[in-house]
Amino acid sequence: MFAQHCAPLGATRALLALAFTAANGLTQQALPIAAAAPATPVRIDPLQQPGDDAEGTKPDRALEEVNDVIDDELREELVGVANGRLSRLFEGLELELITTAPGDTDRESGLGLRFELNKDLVDPLTLANGRSAVAFSLDARGQVFTEQRQNPFDFLEASLRASYFGRTTTSIETLDGLARAGDPDAVEKRYDLRADADELISQLSSDLGLTSLDAAQTPEFRRFVLENPTAVPPDKSIWAWHGDLRVGHESDQDFTNRQAVYGVELGGQLWSSDPGVAAWNLAEYPFALTRWLTGDDQPVPSMGPFPAINLGLDLVDPDQDLGRRAAGEDADPYPRLRAEVGYTSTFGTIQGRTLKASLDYRFYHELDASSGVSAADLDASNYFQFVLSDESGVYASYATGRLPFDVDDDSVFSVGFRLSR
Repeated sequence: MFAQHCAPLGATRALLALAFTAANGLTQQALPIAAAAPATPVRIDPLQQPGDDAEGTKPDRALEEVNDVIDDELREELVGVANGRLSRLFEGLELELITTAPGDTDRESGLGLRFELNKDLVDPLTLANGRSAVAFSLDARGQVFTEQRQNPFDFLEASLRASYFGRTTTSIETLDGLARAGDPDAVEKRYDLRADADELISQLSSDLGLTSLDAAQTPEFRRFVLENPTAVPPDKSIWAWHGDLRVGHESDQDFTNRQAVYGVELGGQLWSSDPGVAAWNLAEYPFALTRWLTGDDQPVPSMGPFPAINLGLDLVDPDQDLGRRAAGEDADPYPRLRAEVGYTSTFGTIQGRTLKASLDYRFYHELDASSGVSAADLDASNYFQFVLSDESGVYASYATGRLPFDVDDDSVFSVGFRLSR
């Protein structure tokens, strides 16, 4: 890599040296004299500094200036390469600084750091059909606190995944749209309206700081679509799905409790721009109400993503689980069912700030648990979290329930700031 950077710089140095020589009025006869002067050699190593001799000839001073220019360029390029590698190393990492206040429990308030990592280890391999791919990834999530006793959900998990994923798309054209398909004037008008729609989306995204998907849900864009139904492409429904093989590790903050996990996972999410399909998104109705209460004049469900659903079956190998040990269980592996549902929608706009709402529900259940584990209430755990955030990264959340390794249910309010997004 270093040689690749230095080779073009050497050629650049020679060209700049000739340019400086010509600019200083040197004749062609002067060039071999300068080149043959062994007493004052010209340094061409870009990492070496120019000499301290102030009495050099004009070619010497010119080439020293070239050395300075090339040195700066090389340093900037090397720093850029290092920064690029560092950026790729932390790509997919989200960090949140949080402080908690107990809800209905006597747990102490605390300061912590929540993290989530989703990183492809290699570029996904797209298969021949163009609609599916294979990927290998690393994911991790959890939270750590300055004092472990302050951590209400003391559960860290990380896993390596081999994933097969893809999408299935259906497109719905209205009969009226099909009737106009052969009309050149109607086709041209439709293209013009869709260009206007794209321009409006870009303007709303820029003015309000929204993503394109969120801009399409604003009252301004909805009014435009109602007045110009052909301004948007045909209604589509997209089903995104995945199947994973995973090897993971779960623990608490200080690794007192830890276990290996081997499992399979299936998941999917529906996205639709068809109003008839979007009407079945029951998770969207509460947020249609909050948007209406905060100024949206159309209290209807947004067209877009449905909740994401993941189902998994794991074989858990409890290397060290103090709770199970106290219940009289040995360290034999056991099967576990796992489910998770996640959803994000626009909550509303308050004083010009768009608020996002996110829901996360997780469920873990040991299959065919022993009577000792069931009596100790260790065979199942539920966790629910609601997060309200704005585009600046500030958020507030409420979480309740417990995760594996937690002994009791907890209820916690949190406020925090996203350090990376």
